[in-house]
Amino acid sequence: MKIFKFGVVALFILLNGCSSKKSDIEYKTISEYELFEQGKKEVQSGNFKEAVKTLTKLENEYPASDNYSDTLVLKAYSYYANDKYTDAILTVDDFLHQFPINKNTSYMYFIKGMSYYNQIMDIGRDQEFTLNAKKEFEILVNLFPGSKYANDAKWKLEYIDNILAGKEMDIGRFYLRIHKPISSVNRFKNVVDNYQTTIFIPEALYRLVEVYYILGIKEEAIRYASVLGYNYPNSTWYKKSYQLLTLKSKKSK
Repeated sequence: MKIFKFGVVALFILLNGCSSKKSDIEYKTISEYELFEQGKKEVQSGNFKEAVKTLTKLENEYPASDNYSDTLVLKAYSYYANDKYTDAILTVDDFLHQFPINKNTSYMYFIKGMSYYNQIMDIGRDQEFTLNAKKEFEILVNLFPGSKYANDAKWKLEYIDNILAGKEMDIGRFYLRIHKPISSVNRFKNVVDNYQTTIFIPEALYRLVEVYYILGIKEEAIRYASVLGYNYPNSTWYKKSYQLLTLKSKKSK
């Protein structure tokens, strides 16, 4: 009987010992510093999926962390680098809400702008992503003109303006093809007024000459032809407008 009692006590101690060790393993907390360093290493190694998990754990367990803003930056970049653009945008928005003035604010605007920029479709598609990218890059350039990301954003904005101008031109040409010149006027005027640095300006001016020629509004046709000739005297579009107005002049005699 004594042996049996000893055996029970020994088994109880053994089980308690195993349970204690298991508990230590299961409930061992990882420090804020360890999580942050782990997340950084995962980002640096390109393991973005695991980085997001680690950084999210850091967010949840240490909301008052000194590294909280940097955690959101790394998390936004991880989503962006892994083509998870919607998640990247949401993370940036969270960051900007909590840290509107921060050493990384300009970078986060850049990440948000690029998340839209990388989803831009051709001019035949809806341009929602293009317009959103334009908005974010303009904020970046206006608020942080000296930022190292601002110069890149300016180049992106030039490309974006060409896409948006191209979209307007595409619609304007369509209206001309279906014999709705009045509907095309606003499209071409929008290009001339709002996208003056794009490659479409000479054609837009010519199209306005063409539209007003069709409508029989001589003064406006001549006015736009003059603007085209003054700014782009060697342009093929100016030669076409000159030929068009010369033809009209001959017909009226």
